[in-house]
Amino acid sequence: MATDVARAGTAQEGAGKEAVKVRTVAFEWTEKYRPRSLSDLIGNKKAVDTMRAWAQAWEAGVPERRALVLEGHPGIGKTSAALALARDMGWDVIELNASDARSAPVIKRVAGQGARTTTFSADGSFRPHHEGGRTLIILDEADNLYERGGSAASSGGEDLSDRGGKREIIQTIRDTRQPIILIVNDYYGLTKGSGAAIRSLAETVKFQRIMARSVAKALADICKAEGVQAHPDALLTIAEGAGGDMRAAVNDLQKTAQGLEVLRPEDVVTAGSRDHTRTVFDALPDVFKSMDPLVARRASMETDESPESFILWIDENLPIVYKDPDDLARGFAALSKADVYLGRVRRRQYYGLWSYAGELMTAGVALAKKRPYKGWSRYAFPGWLKRMSQSKATRNLRDSLALKIGGHIHGSKREARDVYLEPIGAIAATDDGFAVALAVDLRLTADELAFLLGTRPSTKRVVQLMERAAEEAERRPKESAGIWADDETAEAEPDDEEGPKPEPRPRERKAKGQPDKKEVAGEDEAAKPEPKKGQKGLFEF
Repeated sequence: MATDVARAGTAQEGAGKEAVKVRTVAFEWTEKYRPRSLSDLIGNKKAVDTMRAWAQAWEAGVPERRALVLEGHPGIGKTSAALALARDMGWDVIELNASDARSAPVIKRVAGQGARTTTFSADGSFRPHHEGGRTLIILDEADNLYERGGSAASSGGEDLSDRGGKREIIQTIRDTRQPIILIVNDYYGLTKGSGAAIRSLAETVKFQRIMARSVAKALADICKAEGVQAHPDALLTIAEGAGGDMRAAVNDLQKTAQGLEVLRPEDVVTAGSRDHTRTVFDALPDVFKSMDPLVARRASMETDESPESFILWIDENLPIVYKDPDDLARGFAALSKADVYLGRVRRRQYYGLWSYAGELMTAGVALAKKRPYKGWSRYAFPGWLKRMSQSKATRNLRDSLALKIGGHIHGSKREARDVYLEPIGAIAATDDGFAVALAVDLRLTADELAFLLGTRPSTKRVVQLMERAAEEAERRPKESAGIWADDETAEAEPDDEEGPKPEPRPRERKAKGQPDKKEVAGEDEAAKPEPKKGQKGLFEF
């Protein structure tokens, strides 16, 4: 880590010119002024108190919940709070970043037997329990570890990807004798899929964005320590532009004030505000907890969620927040009208109705309650989206089967799915011969046949049926591959193998002794019947 270097020099360009002091700083202020104790942390008092209580529980033994999940936006002090907690408790720290695949071997080591049975120090050396002390394991960006599909490889060929890390971390939390803190920006990204167990194993601490005036006060302390005279308006402009991100505010301050002795408002006039797109979890409290329709409407407009997606979040969480039956009834009535407008958008493709749906699902729901609801609520992910995600593979198999059946019965995929799929599956489930013929004629995969029979592809029956289908396909002649065989499998007729032959030229005709076209035409004309008397043509009778 670099040291703080401050050098003052004098630049003299000519006689009579005033000396100018130049201050050069070679240090990142975010590290230099990182809080050393939880008491130095700006804002989030409730989160700090929860962390202290959890750490004190470790002093009495191993608590029921052995891990903390620090959730919140980037730059609001989650990592600083974890490091400050370790310093306050006198714990060693091992900090790992889940977004770096190179940390995977270290993660596996920490998550292994050492974390469960011994105490180890920051340099990786293990100590027996009788020597005392604890080590805090900090896994930063834990929401980036678990569901990554990519992989990385070391020079020795070892897989350093994060695949399978979620199950290992869950098992570690269950068995560890050391405190663990997981730091995430997206709580759902951590707990989705196989990470659902983390909700019950770890205690969640929510960090909020820091108020602009609190950020400005902290910036003033930094300027005082750096010997920079800063105007309060200049600091407030920087704080408001950071949008509650303390790290961004300190970086902006260093970028603006470095090399200056006085920081004026005009020095930061050009500093633009960051684009802080809100997540849906930030927007939901403005709908459910606020009585202001403008605040509620603006909440949905500041997210990336479409109205069709946002209404699912409102529908899922409305019963969680609204406890009064009358409030619930009015809220769902507004939501129902919003859904009517969304249905008309889908049918008529008139997206101007989105605004009406948006007003009803936000302002309408916000005004449905008699009084504001206080306290913190744990918002749930929409169950419908979760079920659709879990059933995606099954629906793909169903549609693939329906497409094959529909093509052979000259019907649509929808007709095959709604009318024919179930009875065909019922027959195949009771008649192995029909199932084999179906697999051959439709060229079914093992997954498709298993779906049709309502079982798994690995079952003995499916394996045997697929083997019989393969034998039948080899034994069956191509020209009689079944009533549902594709046209491509039928052999060409013998007469059509070479295609139409070109007509011989006149010289070739004479060489082969064939009559000329004119001679043939003359013979045809001579063979025509003569019209009878009284007729002007052959077709007048």
